[in-house]
Amino acid sequence: MVSDKRFSVFISSTFEDLKVERQAVQDVILSGGDFPVQMETFPAADEDQFEFIKSLIDKCDYYVLILAGRYGSVTEDGMSYTEKEYRYAVSKNIPVLVLLHGARGEIASSKTESSPDRRALLRKFVEEAQTGRLRKTWTDIGQLKLAVREALDHVKATKPSVGWV
Repeated sequence: MVSDKRFSVFISSTFEDLKVERQAVQDVILSGGDFPVQMETFPAADEDQFEFIKSLIDKCDYYVLILAGRYGSVTEDGMSYTEKEYRYAVSKNIPVLVLLHGARGEIASSKTESSPDRRALLRKFVEEAQTGRLRKTWTDIGQLKLAVREALDHVKATKPSVGWV
């Protein structure tokens, strides 16, 4: 029996370096009948950016984290928006699906951190994100799409969410 239930899935990653990957993940979510929530659809708003992001994460059933070669835009507290989003989702007990680039040493230099400090922040974040949860690696768009589909199918079966009809 096919369910009429649909889910909201927050897509989190760095932006400029992962535009193609983000689009691919969005397409997988849409093709599965669910709804992607991502920065590409954020409106202009007269409110704090992270407060707005938190309000969106609060409404999501699942959270997809795509990690590759960049740590991301850093906020005033020195933490990237991507890491803040991740930590917030974890704090709200939203199931987190971690998709980690499996060959980070082979990513084009234009899509990786150039500073040793930022590379260290990324390594620390990756370690935190994959500790205590299964993660899937990918090296190309096809693998990423399959990993997202499998992860969403699994999490829907093992950690059902409210969703909506």
